[in-house]
Amino acid sequence: MSTKTSPTSFISWEEIKPFLDIEKNKDFLENIDSKTLQLILDENSKSHVVESVLKMLKKREPENATQEYAEELAELMKKTALNFLEEKDKQYLKLAVEQARKSVDKGGFPAGAIVVKDGKIISEGISIGYLINDPTSHAETASMREACQKLETSDLTGSTLYASLHPCLMCFSVANWSGISRIVYGCRKTEDMVQKRYYEGVTDVSKVNEENTRKIEIVCIPDYELEMLDLIKVWEDKFLT
Repeated sequence: MSTKTSPTSFISWEEIKPFLDIEKNKDFLENIDSKTLQLILDENSKSHVVESVLKMLKKREPENATQEYAEELAELMKKTALNFLEEKDKQYLKLAVEQARKSVDKGGFPAGAIVVKDGKIISEGISIGYLINDPTSHAETASMREACQKLETSDLTGSTLYASLHPCLMCFSVANWSGISRIVYGCRKTEDMVQKRYYEGVTDVSKVNEENTRKIEIVCIPDYELEMLDLIKVWEDKFLT
């Protein structure tokens, strides 16, 4: 998570204490303030997090108020937050895969996407562009278009795009112009997909991202890759044979 957090941000005892026994407080992470989560994860804020933890320990648990313990607790908080976010990413990615199945059911291409902001699903998208005579209506672009309309903005900063497949160059460009902060996808682009013209070509959007002025965090979680490859085969058998 690359969002910068002000070094003056403060972590309260109520936000620190649950990490002392996270197994009993798993629900806490579902409602943790997004700015606090960003602060915990931001490597540039590590010293500030340790300082906040140490101050709170001195007030609440003075017997444990040592620099070493504060550093251990700050590291535990970061690891716990990372594990939590990874599980949430998988949950949202599964929903994008479900959208891909919905797309096939409606006669569309096997691709699905959702846009999430502040822990809430803003929009969903399926890939039925050739059915509605709109070549831009890929699942990812459709979901971003709907998100902008629902939020009444063209700026989706702070949002994550979850895509069942590796986004094409067009959809990646839309993500860039709409301010999407993260892209999480579940199935990598293959040479076979390119040859079958499911993509515009072999363009590596990660390299394009590196050259762009604004960088998007791009994450591949291949947990559903085989499921997506199977779905593509089902679509091919149903519509291309």
